Amino acid sequence: MRHRSTVLQRHPKLVIAMIVGGALTVLLGITEAVLQRLYVARGEGFLGQHERYVQLRENTPSTRMANYQTVEGERREFVLHTDASGYIMPSDVHTAPDVKIVFLGGSTTECLLVSEEARFPARTGRLLEQGTGLKVNTYNAGRSASNSLHSLNVLLNKAAGMKPHLAVMMHNVNDLGFLMANGSYWSETAPEHIRIIRKFEANASGQETLGSLARRLKNSLIPYTWLAVRSAMARVERDFAPATLLSEGETQDLDIPEQVRADQLAPQELSIVADFARAQRTFVSLTRALGIRPVLMTQARADVIPANANRADMALLTRHAVLHAYLNQVIRDVGAETGVRVIDLERFVKKHPDRRRFFYDSVHYGDVGSLAVADLITNDLAAEIAEMRTSRTQ
Repeated sequence: MRHRSTVLQRHPKLVIAMIVGGALTVLLGITEAVLQRLYVARGEGFLGQHERYVQLRENTPSTRMANYQTVEGERREFVLHTDASGYIMPSDVHTAPDVKIVFLGGSTTECLLVSEEARFPARTGRLLEQGTGLKVNTYNAGRSASNSLHSLNVLLNKAAGMKPHLAVMMHNVNDLGFLMANGSYWSETAPEHIRIIRKFEANASGQETLGSLARRLKNSLIPYTWLAVRSAMARVERDFAPATLLSEGETQDLDIPEQVRADQLAPQELSIVADFARAQRTFVSLTRALGIRPVLMTQARADVIPANANRADMALLTRHAVLHAYLNQVIRDVGAETGVRVIDLERFVKKHPDRRRFFYDSVHYGDVGSLAVADLITNDLAAEIAEMRTSRTQ
């Protein structure tokens, strides 16, 4: 009777190598665990808790997502499609443009629930071409929850690389909310996803957390499966999550004073104003140092709330609107002192008879509002481009 040979008999050297390798791996693991405990106990751990980085707040490059909103009784799909650099498309319309303009801001620049061609950065490019005869590429770098510091980071570490001719920045409400909640743009107590300085996720021992490991595996192994799952979830939300434009419900106006003096602001509010002003001046200085022409924009708001809001809500929202208006005045003042063009969307919207149809909440444009402000932005940028081209020929 013949006996089958064992793996050990057939490949003795391979088995021995596997045993030695396994033993060394276990020994190395034990050594690492012991050293980790010793170093962390001495405050010298480094595995994850000391790895810090400055985040670039941008939309995920080369992706397409759908969002949904009910507009005038019709459920509509709004697509967010980005190019390889994370700019919201359409972006590189021309391979050799005469003028490149980057728009920096938060969700009010991103225009998530606006049709692709109606988003004011894209619409402005097409209108400028019609009016000037130039080939114009516009790049929408807006990202929800971003504040001025995030946009400065995007300008320096991303947008400057494509050498845009103009950079247009619009911030207000996100800076106001962030600074009210955290006291500083560099706060280490702010929510992790909007801190300018972040840490690789780790637990108290310095090890990577289960959540961060799962995200890394997801992004490495199944990015397209996850994208398909998110799209399917968005379709489910479309059917089960009702939403309407603010202008379609019963609303009441907020009572906002025409002017607010600095001596009417609390110390914390004065600090917010000072930090915001410094951020706007930094934008002007940085763009000019990079050879880019800066343009500032004030941020409009609906200044209406649901008719059934209670007295406490009214008081809080009114104060917030007052501070919002004050920061818009800061933008105008910085523009005046630095000689930078300010596109005053706030004053334009306030005077517009159809302004209630511009927004789907307190600050975000729908199609009507985005198209309307694109006309104003186009007129101002056409003048800026004319000045730029004149200065080049002199």
